[in-house]
Amino acid sequence: MTSVVLAVKKSFLLKFASVSWLLTVKVLKEEKNAKDEDVLVSLQLVNEMLSRGYEFLPIELGKSRGSKYVVEDGKVRLPFSSLKGLGGAAADALEKVTIHGEEYISVEELQQASGVGSSILDRLRQVGALGDLPESSQVSFF
Repeated sequence: MTSVVLAVKKSFLLKFASVSWLLTVKVLKEEKNAKDEDVLVSLQLVNEMLSRGYEFLPIELGKSRGSKYVVEDGKVRLPFSSLKGLGGAAADALEKVTIHGEEYISVEELQQASGVGSSILDRLRQVGALGDLPESSQVSFF
């Protein structure tokens, strides 16, 4: 490419993209492997959607699907598989046990029903997907 085209692309990116996004893209381009290429494409897609006014809804038990993005009220609901470290089998298991409106009284009960590991539940807790669900089903009177 000519230096003029590169300069135009750079000025466009600097004007319309966030600094953190640009830094992420720069790092991924420098040390890229196959997985990083997928992440880069995803970041570019999300950035484009945000710049066009699309909004995303967080992962939520009973509303998020395993790996399918769902449109709700004109916004895009993130699937379980969009979480780093959460694979397809775990995402499908979580969808299966929550999508039909099942309610669980504790994280412990959700884990038993879905069969997912505690590290996945910790990740769900970090992003707020478990809401105010208590850890255990046991009730303390003291």
